[in-house]
Amino acid sequence: PRLVDRLVANVLDSTQQTSALRKLQLGGNRIGETSFLKLLEVLKTNQTLKEVDLGKKNERHDRFSSKAYARALRVVKEYNTTLHKLSFSYVDARTIGHGGEVQYYCDLNAAGRSAVRDSVTS
Repeated sequence: PRLVDRLVANVLDSTQQTSALRKLQLGGNRIGETSFLKLLEVLKTNQTLKEVDLGKKNERHDRFSSKAYARALRVVKEYNTTLHKLSFSYVDARTIGHGGEVQYYCDLNAAGRSAVRDSVTS
């Protein structure tokens, strides 16, 4: 794996050990799909991060497959009810729909989706 992917993996591993981290900015690091998928695995269980920013449109290294964007949608739709923002570094015509849907679920989270879900299940 690329050095940056190993570094990002270490950062993500540390987020699982602390509940103090609310915002994670990874922009400008040219993270690859491996790191993006690792991030999504962390977000399945992490309920303290409120915002993850992968940066602005940022060179070709930050493009992920449409499968990866679909996985991001699944994570915020089915697992993570506390993330308010997941900013992608690159969105193209294939992935724009997933990006919009991911933000929709993040907006629901910001409006209190976890509280609504908890009250329905109790």
